[in-house]
Amino acid sequence: MHSLVIRLSVANLSRLAIFCSRSQSSYPGFAPPRCASRSPTHRMRCSYSRISVAPIVAMSQLGDAGLRKTGVAVASARDRIYLKGEHMFSKAIAAGAARKCIGLVAFASFAVFNGQAFAQTEQQDLVNAAETTFSNFMRDPDMTWLQRHIGTARAVLIAPQVVKAGFIFGGSGGRGVLFARNEQTGRWEGPAFYNLATASVGFQAGIAVAESVTLVMTEKGLNSLLAHSVKLGGDASVAAGPVGAGANSDVTTDFIAFSRAKGLYGGLNLEGAVIGVANNWNEGYYGRGVLPPDILLRASVHNMQADRLAAAISRASSQRTSLR
Repeated sequence: MHSLVIRLSVANLSRLAIFCSRSQSSYPGFAPPRCASRSPTHRMRCSYSRISVAPIVAMSQLGDAGLRKTGVAVASARDRIYLKGEHMFSKAIAAGAARKCIGLVAFASFAVFNGQAFAQTEQQDLVNAAETTFSNFMRDPDMTWLQRHIGTARAVLIAPQVVKAGFIFGGSGGRGVLFARNEQTGRWEGPAFYNLATASVGFQAGIAVAESVTLVMTEKGLNSLLAHSVKLGGDASVAAGPVGAGANSDVTTDFIAFSRAKGLYGGLNLEGAVIGVANNWNEGYYGRGVLPPDILLRASVHNMQADRLAAAISRASSQRTSLR
């Protein structure tokens, strides 16, 4: 349901409020056409024979934040309705029509905000889970290669839960968050949300759920993620990351993937996996339609609820770079 609710934008609320104002003027009890033939003074009196929905229109133009702060205005707007002129069909009927319109705008506002809150909760749950996964990988004594080389990566893709087909839902895969390092400022920007579709054969025997941290080592790898989707092993090269306390091999691929499942390392092979942009998740998290370059390169949007994970990645990359 939330995906339908989110499509009720503030712009649509504005259209709804304007429709209310226009529909009031066409109500049978308002300003009949004969007003046009009356004297200037009488036409002025007729022109006031409307219900004012200006408070509603003003609310619809405030934007999400403004509407949240002025939720009580829906109730008070009802009390500011004024009725003037001698051609009113019925004051009670007119006020009732206005209340219905105000109620419709109020309901739509409630649906928008609650739908967005629900969507953001899903995204934030993924961000929080990704933070836990990243923290565990950074403390794991068998992930020393990852820990030493994260400072040279262009981006980091964290997928806290990748599942095998038939375990939870129909296909193999999961969702992940991507953070990219700005080469000019050194800041890690994100997250951008992605869907991962993997082949069931990529799971080792007995493995149904895995978590992964993938380093994006090249500009080509990052650019492939900024596009709509990328197939690992096809559009860009991928290799399993070296594991073990003494891992010290050089890997020269676009993506280097580290995974764990039930305490086993390398339990997930991302060869052939397709990583695609989760546009609806990005829109829900940032409140408007955005593309990965807006989030990761231009930093034109920001959600402070992801600051803790961004700071953890920044600390890990700066500390590991200084140790090399």
